[in-house]
Amino acid sequence: VKLNESATGEANALSEKMFDMVIGLWKSNFIYAAAKLDIADHLHNNPLTAEELAVVTKTHAPSLYRLLRTLASMELFTEDEDKKFHLTPLGATLRTGVRGSFKYTVINHVEESEWWTEFLYTIQTGKPGFDKKFGMTYWQYIAKNPYWYENFRNAIDEDLGNYDYDIPKFYDFTKFGHIVDIAGNDGTFLTHVLERAPQAKGTLFDLPTNIAAAKEKVAKSSVKDRVTFQTGSFLETIPANGDCYMLKGAICDWDDDDTLTIFKNIRKQMTKNSVFLMMISLLPEGNEPHPGKMWDLYFMWLVGGREKTRQQYEALFKKAGLKVRRVIHTNHKVSHITEVVID
Repeated sequence: VKLNESATGEANALSEKMFDMVIGLWKSNFIYAAAKLDIADHLHNNPLTAEELAVVTKTHAPSLYRLLRTLASMELFTEDEDKKFHLTPLGATLRTGVRGSFKYTVINHVEESEWWTEFLYTIQTGKPGFDKKFGMTYWQYIAKNPYWYENFRNAIDEDLGNYDYDIPKFYDFTKFGHIVDIAGNDGTFLTHVLERAPQAKGTLFDLPTNIAAAKEKVAKSSVKDRVTFQTGSFLETIPANGDCYMLKGAICDWDDDDTLTIFKNIRKQMTKNSVFLMMISLLPEGNEPHPGKMWDLYFMWLVGGREKTRQQYEALFKKAGLKVRRVIHTNHKVSHITEVVID
């Protein structure tokens, strides 16, 4: 039988593409090992051999070399003729505590990977697979496990730095006098905004555990005298007297009923001059690739939340007595600024 070379070539290409997608879990674990071993931090100032890195990381040099060789083929490092490994710009995203870092995001998501065995349950039932595996919600779990709570907070900090840091370049906050950051985590983003809006005061609103961390971080900032703190749940109430209410990725953690409750609580505190800024991706319709579509499945499996299209958000805004005035696109697909006012 004579094989059709064109068809065979196409089949091989499809097989390779599928295999590359399937081994994404392998690749994540390779990167995770480098993150946990602080390889990027060790290579930041000087290239090192696998043997030299093995000493500082307390690892097995031949095995470490094989890992570094593979990560070099993935463009995280480069190996020179002297067998020394150099850090690339991509590998530098695993450095600790720098803008653009994904180190704790990698650690958090790869360590979560063993939980994904219940993802099929989510598709079959529409319920969070996490709850089935652990017999409690994700929020209850991290409240009982400090290690996972810190992982979560560190990953959120990195998300802010990677996706939201440039938002003040796209939106003018200087017109506001009182900016309320809803679910503001440790205050990093509110501090960043207030530094660019010197006339404004800010209120950071979050759960007590996050407020404690926020007070410590904000106290070291130049805006510490302009920030007040309020504890609570946005499912119950929202701080009053803001002329700008900000809400970022936390909105994706909730189903439509809870999302509507949050929007209604924000609406109760708004006046005709208030603005609500929702800073999250708006999913495109149809087959267009978009990272938010993968995040949507993640939120569905983890907490029963979801990402939404503009039309889906607009339907919920209308029920809450709100409307979209405009959508501002930033330099990240996962960070749109949706400006919302009273309907």
